[in-house]
Amino acid sequence: MAFKRVLYDEKKAYPDEYLTFTSSIGVEQRLYIRTAAANVNDISIRLKEADKAFAHGSYAYGDGKIESRKLKLSFHIKGADQRDHDRRYNELLQLFSQRDYSLRLAREDREYRVAGLVDVKQKWLRGFKWIWSDIDITLMLTDPFIYALSDTTIKKVFTSAQESAAINVYNDSSIDVPLILEFTPVEGETMDNVKLMHVESGEQLLLSDSLLSYPRKAKIDGTRGTVRRDNDNSINTFSGVFLHAWAGSNTFKYTGSPGELKISFRKRWFV
Repeated sequence: MAFKRVLYDEKKAYPDEYLTFTSSIGVEQRLYIRTAAANVNDISIRLKEADKAFAHGSYAYGDGKIESRKLKLSFHIKGADQRDHDRRYNELLQLFSQRDYSLRLAREDREYRVAGLVDVKQKWLRGFKWIWSDIDITLMLTDPFIYALSDTTIKKVFTSAQESAAINVYNDSSIDVPLILEFTPVEGETMDNVKLMHVESGEQLLLSDSLLSYPRKAKIDGTRGTVRRDNDNSINTFSGVFLHAWAGSNTFKYTGSPGELKISFRKRWFV
């Protein structure tokens, strides 16, 4: 795919043009560089067709989910001499060749989740061998969405036992999001039989944990598929499905003992 290249120069020349990398352990670094991007908004959906036998038309099959995608970026690396060029080149690839990091590109309020670097192509500019080169890189995004920088959190405190108490959640995303649910009993109570249902989908989960008493907490993490009581694995107390919030308005119904329910999710969009 052909796309227009851009020039790279010193940080002082482009103080507002940079990429922000956040490593898997939370270390944030900036690279001051002009960037050209291709296929940033390309999306593929897992949906195929098969011909009907002895009939017109076809059948559609597939789960309709978004496939992983690749992000192509282009740079110019220009050095004062060969040593300076190589330093800049190595700095660039050192940052991009990390695994499982976030990348902020163009918008400071949203980030891509990058699995890793899959391809690098380099070409010297004519007449500037060893000091000026074109760099094309390809990044793998196994998670194909672009994310908000922080979680949205909703807290609901129940001072008495509840039967189908409604909780309204608005998801300002363009796609469904997995939920992280935290249950905290009030002092002197046990949240040993909890049900939470998503009204729009009809899906629900049950948490039956006789050991979940104050000050312990239970965390159901729909992004990781885990259930923990404090630091202990308590997946055996869980049944049902890991709940999602659809794009737009959602209603959840809580049935169970008094306590605090915290619902967290990270907003995500196609672009």
